[in-house]
Amino acid sequence: MSRAPARWISLSIALAACHGSSPQAQAPRDAVLSGAVTGAGAGAAVSDCSTWPQWVKVNAARYRSAGHGGRWVDVYVEAEHVDAYVTGGVAPVGMRIIKAGYADEAGTTFQALTVMGKMAPGYDPDGGDWYYGVLDRDGRTAKLQGKLEMCRDCHDTADVDFRFGLPE
Repeated sequence: MSRAPARWISLSIALAACHGSSPQAQAPRDAVLSGAVTGAGAGAAVSDCSTWPQWVKVNAARYRSAGHGGRWVDVYVEAEHVDAYVTGGVAPVGMRIIKAGYADEAGTTFQALTVMGKMAPGYDPDGGDWYYGVLDRDGRTAKLQGKLEMCRDCHDTADVDFRFGLPE
């Protein structure tokens, strides 16, 4: 079998495993994370994350995120929530986590921000009350946002409050 069909088969299996059945989840993950797709919730982000470059970077070195299409990422958390992020446990309402995604390890080709925001109880009880978004670099413009199944389905397998934490 040639490499091209094998890649499509692998991509199809990966997409089937990582996406739910809602219209939000139908866009291929690579297209969403590269900013090429807009969808439900696109427009002004529910959570303005424009100050993300001033947040605390909690990872020691940029790493490949298996759950974000193999993108190279840095993880940022607002200063007041760093201890809660690092120690684990249920996140406090208002905690926001940003993953800045890049195509390369050097970080020369920015692709998208992904955000998790802990909302008030009742926002999405089955999803741990997390808001998810795929944002432009400005941290204000959403490509997708809300109770995104493509995010929830993966984060549902996390060990602590829908969060995976940092690589060892």
